[in-house]
Amino acid sequence: IQPRMSGMSTTRRRIRVARAAASLACAGTLVAAAALAGGTHAASTGGTVVDAEIVSATTLVNDCRSSAASGFGTVLPDTGALTATGAGVCRVTFGSTQPAQLRIAQSDGTGTAMGFGTTAPTQLTGYVAPGRTIGAFGYDDNRAWLVGKASTVYRTDDAGATWGNPPGPAGNLWDVEATPGDPNTWWVVGENRIFQRTANAFVNPASAVTWTNLAAPLAAAGWPAAVDVNELTIPDTATIWVVGEQRWIGRYSIAGNSWTAFQHTTTSFGDLAAVDSLDASTVMAVSVDGSVLRTTTGATSSAGWAVTALPNPPEQMTDIAYASATRAYAVGLDGYVAVWDGTSWTDRSAQLDLPRDLLGVDSIPGSPNSLLALDGSGGVHRSDDAGLTWTHAATRSASRTGDIHATTATSAYVAAAERSFSSSHDGGATWTTQGPTGSEELTAIAASPVDGRRILAAGSAAYRSTNAGSSWNTAATGAAYPVRDVTLVSDTEGWGVGDAATILHTDDLGATWSAQTPPGGVTGTLTGVTGLDDRRAIAVGFDGTVIGTSNGGGTWTSRASGTTSHLMGVDSVDDIVLAVGASATVLRSTNAGASWSTIPGGSLPSTTADLLDVAMASDQVAYALTRHGVWRSADGGLTWSAAASLPSTRARAIAAAGRTVVVVGYDDRVEYSTDDGATFTGLATGTGMHIGSVAMVDSHTAVIGSADKRRMRMDVDTAGDVQVPDWSLASNDWDNASFFGVCLQAVGGSAIADWTEDAAGTANQCEADVADPWRALPAIASQAAHTSAAGSGNVDLVWGFKPDAAQRAGTYEAGVSFEAIAP
Repeated sequence: IQPRMSGMSTTRRRIRVARAAASLACAGTLVAAAALAGGTHAASTGGTVVDAEIVSATTLVNDCRSSAASGFGTVLPDTGALTATGAGVCRVTFGSTQPAQLRIAQSDGTGTAMGFGTTAPTQLTGYVAPGRTIGAFGYDDNRAWLVGKASTVYRTDDAGATWGNPPGPAGNLWDVEATPGDPNTWWVVGENRIFQRTANAFVNPASAVTWTNLAAPLAAAGWPAAVDVNELTIPDTATIWVVGEQRWIGRYSIAGNSWTAFQHTTTSFGDLAAVDSLDASTVMAVSVDGSVLRTTTGATSSAGWAVTALPNPPEQMTDIAYASATRAYAVGLDGYVAVWDGTSWTDRSAQLDLPRDLLGVDSIPGSPNSLLALDGSGGVHRSDDAGLTWTHAATRSASRTGDIHATTATSAYVAAAERSFSSSHDGGATWTTQGPTGSEELTAIAASPVDGRRILAAGSAAYRSTNAGSSWNTAATGAAYPVRDVTLVSDTEGWGVGDAATILHTDDLGATWSAQTPPGGVTGTLTGVTGLDDRRAIAVGFDGTVIGTSNGGGTWTSRASGTTSHLMGVDSVDDIVLAVGASATVLRSTNAGASWSTIPGGSLPSTTADLLDVAMASDQVAYALTRHGVWRSADGGLTWSAAASLPSTRARAIAAAGRTVVVVGYDDRVEYSTDDGATFTGLATGTGMHIGSVAMVDSHTAVIGSADKRRMRMDVDTAGDVQVPDWSLASNDWDNASFFGVCLQAVGGSAIADWTEDAAGTANQCEADVADPWRALPAIASQAAHTSAAGSGNVDLVWGFKPDAAQRAGTYEAGVSFEAIAP
């Protein structure tokens, strides 16, 4: 207790109370996740303020895990069913050192009853902009351009402090570069043979630039109209090289305004993704499928270009950098990086050990062994020994980054997909991010485990909703880095984590945030966080980092993980915590993250696949995510099997509840399963944007965060034959209409019933009888029982279910939340 003195004397107590929450999914699958929620904080208005923390030691025990307590089993249409009564009943025990309440509600907060159908994502809100930026080029410390989809062009001459947005050539623009020594002459290339030039790029930054279309000479040289020009390199003031789809290569004479273009005759590789040059004659290109083409004579025919296959190429190559006669670098998806020594290529992916896509690479001018590699989450990885060892920094961008250009030994520029720009002037160690339009990707989203109407989405800022996404309020996180993951443990309390060991805490659903201090020596990227209750949380990150708190974040301590692999995701149910990461790393803790064991390779479907995220549907059922597939565990993470492949989605995040699993990722796709991950259905959201985050409200409902600040929601199908309505005393009975309801069978211990306790027929034995106290499960938390003094009590619940005669076959579920509050 520390008094603060001023002109008047007052005394206040700030009391922190403990709450708890859990959820279950009926129809055989119980989802239980205990969580504590914080109380209110009194604000000081002056004088002496005395702060104290009193923890009520609330407990909440959910014994509804057995199928008898939570599942109806197989039910015929027009037939009623009860869960177990007596010894096998669904019993919830709660208690505290102070009087306590037990509240119960439907998880989605809207009153949706039993169902199994799920709708496609619908957009709640988001920013709509003209196009995503794809390419970046910096002329010097101050002048840079971005180009992208839908004729997008941005330019800055003050290192990004202010931006111009002149109209660009019609179409999607893939790359941009300036003529060496001439800051006013810039060239762009893009889809359908776009090749244009401006000669007044910075003559008057307030005015529109003018464009000259130079595609006609390229067409005359034979380049097809429908073939995209993917990238260009300008080695000197006389020459431009371009590469494109279908193995097309072109050389342009600037003075002569003439082209020589050809389609490489080797058919073993496909589109050319990137090109770089040392001079007009020494050029290197890479194909999307892992072939490197090289000429040292400036050849304008296939015979003058040697073709070499990269070792172990990934699904797609993305960029190449030609540093010297004896050094080049190529990068691709899944953290792939290869290094050329003048004779052959070496795969250096294992040295980087990064389960993220590399989308850009550039060498440091004057230092052939130094390079910057850019990952799609805004991380920049630098090596000064040709990829043997690496250091990591973050651009501070929440957008999916895509292109990097090192202008000098110290200056570099990065383009991010949602029209933002990052620059570094210390060799990539630190970065500043600006955005012409202020758009970013929502890289994290969470739903309250108590009231599913309360949603928190985050990236560079936080967006919060208390009405299931119908409206949103925003608040700045105050952090220098975007939030990469967020967790909620109640309606109001949670944590967010991010780059540079960023830890944020909120106790008002993201309206305000406070920074918390990581353990000493922890400075790297934190990728995932899970809250066990309002006192305990676990965060994971790069280099095997695991940290935890047991006092609400007052202090965080490092926990020995037993691995140095990058960890990418973490989730928990009760005290069981699972973390996953690079090179098939799966960690398991049974004591709330205090100690960890590594799941051996013999218990995994693969020992090499990178794992990107993990989701626990219960203390037994869990899912781990690879780029194109889902693993499933049915024993709390001890053993795993391949559940399904995801051919249409490059996955990024996974969530699960009951039998439903939802995966989101690149290519504007959502995949969902309603059969425990055995099969998935793909859905296009129609946004055209990458999707970065997903959270489950219950087994029917998911909330999704995406690029351009877009928020989406998947809800239960409202069709009558996939939904069983709530019990209604006026219309339901056990002989006629269909329904889903609950009956308070009995209370025990020191519990006092607030709902009607069963006394009809056989007392304390809920029966299929309208005379028993059946009721609808409330949409908003309702007090079912309480204790009037310190102690514990229990509530026994029986669930009732009756489908219509025409009800569609399927497994029906309803999410239920329990909340214990004291005092």
